[in-house]
Amino acid sequence: MHYINKDIYFTSDDAVFAALNVSKYDSGPSELSIPRRWDTSADFTNSVDVTFRYPTSISTSEEMSVWYNDGSWKLLGNYPATQNGSYMYVTATGLTDLGSITKEIMQWTLSEVDLPLPVVLSSFTATISAYGFIQLAWVTHTETNVSGFRIYRGTSEYLDEALLLDTFIPGTNTSQTQNYIYRDQEPLEDGTYYYWLESADFDGTSSLYGPVIITYNLNGSLNPPPIPVVTGINNVFPNPFNPATTIRFAMTTTGFVRIGIYNIRGQLVRDLAHEMRTAGYHHIQWDGKDENGNPSASGIYYVRMRTANDLSVKKIVLSK
Repeated sequence: MHYINKDIYFTSDDAVFAALNVSKYDSGPSELSIPRRWDTSADFTNSVDVTFRYPTSISTSEEMSVWYNDGSWKLLGNYPATQNGSYMYVTATGLTDLGSITKEIMQWTLSEVDLPLPVVLSSFTATISAYGFIQLAWVTHTETNVSGFRIYRGTSEYLDEALLLDTFIPGTNTSQTQNYIYRDQEPLEDGTYYYWLESADFDGTSSLYGPVIITYNLNGSLNPPPIPVVTGINNVFPNPFNPATTIRFAMTTTGFVRIGIYNIRGQLVRDLAHEMRTAGYHHIQWDGKDENGNPSASGIYYVRMRTANDLSVKKIVLSK
């Protein structure tokens, strides 16, 4: 079996594809990748080898890391890169999970092996401690170049209304699993609280996780409220931003979604997503560049999210 499309190659001696969809984007998660991202959805049997192709103008490194995203970016492994003419080729072997036609699309990207890994967070939770304080806990599997962590607390799902708490938890910068605990000991009224965790790097960049939601009362009882999913853009953070921002959105039902960046004249600057997404919460990043990879000018832009039945728009500001 052979399939070649959009600078990606699928080969196998015994795999049978019932369906296969591929999209390629000249962009990717800026903290990880070369400027390429591939989205795949497939219905197949048996394993395949997947080869990614990219110009030598991007990188001529002899080894590359292959990353995949099934909710967060994870390292699949490091593979040799070979040159043929003006292109480099990297092959990941024996893959058996390329997503599904009926499930969320699997995303792929590449990075140079010696690129520092960001923090890899495996959990972020909120509970009531034995002393009646709200206790936050998170676990990291990998940390590199991490200065530390900050905590935001709010009384709504909107981060721009949240309070940055007067605390900073230093990072450990280790490849071993680390457990962190923070107790919010400020006097709180009864109510529902939203917490975000920000991972800050030494180079000035940051990543955001959350929110986690908890209902608090003076007796210390814990009653997690149901979280209604509403189709639309939840928030964009940071905003204003430079050089990148994360767009968080939700969908009540599985279906196609299109997310684009528009200037104040209503012209499309960047098409970020035009794909199938499952019901639930999602996020996507804009690196401040247009469709041609050129940095956009400072100013006001609009994020527009459109599904079959809904339209959501949010104003953002790129400030350099």
